Amino acid sequence: MATLHIRNVFKRFGQTEVLKGITLDVADGEFLVLVGPSGCGKSTLLNLIAGLETISEGDILIDDAVVNDVHPKDRDIAMVFQSYALYPTMTVRRNITFGLKIRGVPKAEREAMVREVAEMLQISPLLNRKPAQLSGGQRQRVAMGRALVRDPAIFLFDEPLSNLDAKLRVEMRHEIKRLHQTLGRTVVYVTHDQIEAMTLATRIAVMHQGIIQQYGTAEEIYNQPANLFVAGFMGSQPMNFIDGTLEADAEKFWVTVRKGEAEGLSIALVDTDPAWRARVGSAVVLGLRPERIRPVRDGDEASNGVHYILQRAVDVVEPTGADTMVFFSLGGETVSARARPQDGVVAGQTIRLRFGMRGACLFDPESGQRL
Repeated sequence: MATLHIRNVFKRFGQTEVLKGITLDVADGEFLVLVGPSGCGKSTLLNLIAGLETISEGDILIDDAVVNDVHPKDRDIAMVFQSYALYPTMTVRRNITFGLKIRGVPKAEREAMVREVAEMLQISPLLNRKPAQLSGGQRQRVAMGRALVRDPAIFLFDEPLSNLDAKLRVEMRHEIKRLHQTLGRTVVYVTHDQIEAMTLATRIAVMHQGIIQQYGTAEEIYNQPANLFVAGFMGSQPMNFIDGTLEADAEKFWVTVRKGEAEGLSIALVDTDPAWRARVGSAVVLGLRPERIRPVRDGDEASNGVHYILQRAVDVVEPTGADTMVFFSLGGETVSARARPQDGVVAGQTIRLRFGMRGACLFDPESGQRL
């Protein structure tokens, strides 16, 4: 097992700066997920950790030793690629043990190791097949087996599930999580899928334009996003953003929404910060997760002060199985709410909506930072 420290790392390709001063600390046994849109630099950072790319500036340390100039094979890491990267003419057994053979591991020891890994990944019946005879999920298990058999200090995963269908992605996600819990190794995992990030990680680094936007647990990033980008990127339905003006009296704060509204709406805030006093009268962006907004149900009226109730016409309804997404207009923007199928909401209907104001966020519209 190992710690990983990334210190003020830059990566430039010619005049293009891809990574802009990345600093991260990964504790022994942590599962770090690098998440962000395509082109944000996450795979480049993984390649720097692996030694497949050279660092332009900064340091990478594994167990407190700088590895900038250490060859990939000497870094005690194993990498699982998006494309599986299996040898097509070799059997599963030979794919898994080939690296061990090159390093001179005795045959009996190689066989014992491949049996153990194959049993762990439930691929024992496949050992004599070739990659062309395997499904996508089976190939990915073989690629993981090849990494596992090396028993490295750090595992690196580069979007390993992106080539799989939805059902297989869920199955393999569970498999990777189980393996991490069993082995306790340090993992760095790259994905653009925020659901993968939320379910797998002990900590997440959200990246955008070569910069770490936020580094924290899934709960911290989801409930306390550092900025508008993180709030909008993380979540199977993004956070709703409503433009308004912050106002206050001696005791409370509220956001007044005028854009797109015939009469201004005053939405009271529950979780407040005294520092907001300096922002009274300024433009703000109110952020609410879709699950904080839902159709009014019996008993909602008894919770005065914790929520805000608004009547709106429903524009679009999207059933998703366990939930139904309801879309309506507010402040000149489309806003989403999360309802239950049994609520029976239909497009064109006018309904009353409950805004749960606990956990609401305020953002500076110019800097994008959370207030």
